[in-house]
Formats: sequence, C-alpha cells, structure tokens
Amino acid sequence: MNKFKRIKVYPLVSVQDVAKVHYGKSLKAEERVLSGLIPVFGSSGKIGTHDKTLVEYPTIIIGRKGSVGKVTYAEQGGWPIDTTVFYTEIIKPKKLNLRFFFYALKNSNLERWTITTSIPGINRDDIYKTKIPLPPIDEQRRIAAILDQADAIRRKRQKAIALTDELLHSTFLEMFGDPVINPMGWEVKKSEEITTKITDGVHSRPQYTKKGVPFISVKDITTGTLHFSDCKFITKEAHSKYIKRCNPLYNGQKRESRDYPSPYAF
Repeated sequence: MNKFKRIKVYPLVSVQDVAKVHYGKSLKAEERVLSGLIPVFGSSGKIGTHDKTLVEYPTIIIGRKGSVGKVTYAEQGGWPIDTTVFYTEIIKPKKLNLRFFFYALKNSNLERWTITTSIPGINRDDIYKTKIPLPPIDEQRRIAAILDQADAIRRKRQKAIALTDELLHSTFLEMFGDPVINPMGWEVKKSEEITTKITDGVHSRPQYTKKGVPFISVKDITTGTLHFSDCKFITKEAHSKYIKRCNPLYNGQKRESRDYPSPYAF
C-alpha cells in the first residue's frame, strides 16, 4: 500500500475566465465623509470612510500603484479609489467562491508583474492572465474555511506580540526612564560613536519569491519591532548580493566576530 497520500492537482484558469477587474473611482480626501460607514480603499487597504458606496457587493481590492499587487478583502464593498487600486467582480459565482479567490490571488505573486517606473504599478492585462487553481466549488469553500481559521490564529498571535511589545516598552521606561528627556542622567553618545556602520537597504525593487530569505521593508517595522507575518521573500542568490551593502566594517575589514551573512535582507 502506498503510504503517501496522493496530492490533488486542480486545473488552472486565468483570472479573466472567472472575474472582471475594474478601475476604482476618484474620491479626494477632502470630499470624504469622516463620519460615514462606507470604507474607502487605497492600495494599502482601508484609508478612510464615506457616506456613499461605489461597489455594493463583496469584492477584492488589488493594489495598482504603491503597494503593487497587495490584496484586500472588502466584505461589504466600499469605495476603491482609482489612483491606486482595482476591484474585482466574479462573473461565474457558481464556479468561484470569493473568499477562495482572495486567497488564490494572495498566493499568485501578483508583484511579479510590477512595472518599474517612478511610481511602480501593475497592468490590468497582467492580472487577467494570472493563473489560479480552480477546485470544485464545495472544495473551494472548505479550503477557504481552513485558511480563515489559520488567519484568525495569525491575527491573535499578532495581537499578542503587540501586547508584549507594549509591556516591554513600559518596562524599559520604568527601568531606564524616557530616553528623550533622560531623567536618570545617563551618559549620552552619538550613534556614530557606538556603531561601526550605518547604511540603508537596497535601492531597487527585488524579484520576490514565495519562499526564501525574508525581505524586510518599512511596513514590517512600523510598530518598532520586526514582524515577519506578512513580509516578502527573495532568493538566497539575491540575498548574497544585497547583504554585501549591510555587512558591518571595521577599519575597512570585516570584523571576525560578526562576519556572518544576515538571515534577513532590507
């Protein structure tokens, strides 16, 4: 008897075969109603509210400029703005579950279609030709339910990490005081006096992969702590090239005690 369970292989279809991709519509910040209940979406997700809706059905927001390829689930629809996003409309609801479609797009590496200009963007035709798996509709619902449970666990973990960060911050202040006002009179030095090298990260958008070396960007450190739950990845070869920029130097030579490649890229 074969001890290994057979892996199911589902047919691949183009996004164009199952959904329409629409441009959003302009809605300037000063025109939005802050007390409204309708979410307004940009490429990074919800960016405000309004009292009118552009999309009256559940949809998926796809970052067009800025956070290129970022996928956001809009359960109640909303107002996607035209400058940064697309939104989707399923044309074969009996064949495609929206929640499954959301996860399929998240894992389709839409970033690979990024057009490198002064403001990186993505073309709608490239989204249309993106392939996604298409299991039977009941199987889609089952897969989406499993992934929803996993996502709920991830969110709880993020919340726990945030609470831990808050505890660490308050403990630090209790032990050492506010570093800005320095109430305990600690010795103060400039960063250049206690570091061997201060540099920035890479200056070009790398080719992202589904797995590999975590690639850290601003969105992964906004809380003051590194978070890897939503970071992108690059290949080991790309990491070897980029890390040369960040290796600390001492008198022009690599320090022996720190002469190791970082497990992350920036």
